[in-house]
Amino acid sequence: MLYDSNQCRKYKLGLIRTLVIRILLICSTSTHKDNELTLMNETLKKNRYPQHLIRRRIREGEAIVNKMLNNTNNKQQNSAISNNVFLTLTLTSYELESDVLAQRIRKICRRYLPLVNVKTAFRKTFTVKNIFLPIQKGVDETEKG
Repeated sequence: MLYDSNQCRKYKLGLIRTLVIRILLICSTSTHKDNELTLMNETLKKNRYPQHLIRRRIREGEAIVNKMLNNTNNKQQNSAISNNVFLTLTLTSYELESDVLAQRIRKICRRYLPLVNVKTAFRKTFTVKNIFLPIQKGVDETEKG
């Protein structure tokens, strides 16, 4: 993506940071990391990215990777202590009530199961896909019967 293109600035900056994070997490040796960072730097220069932005986003990406690696080390140490349980709730038309329900479930679980970490997610039942896909595809007469 050219730096002069008609894209939002945060996407251009996020591109650099994302590439740096991928390079640092995927490459196995420091030689490969250096080669890939150099190649990325040259490619961004060809696409007219300012050098100061590239340097700053590389530092940000390195900081994010260091933080991620520190968090994973801490989580591995704490994994024997806590277990994650993922709970998916169907979202009703009343979003506030769904949030209240999720908070109550987490509170009850913390009280009775302190070693279990409950994470809630919401799923919508009334989506654009559910509305228009049956209309677009039509009804299959062979399945009825």
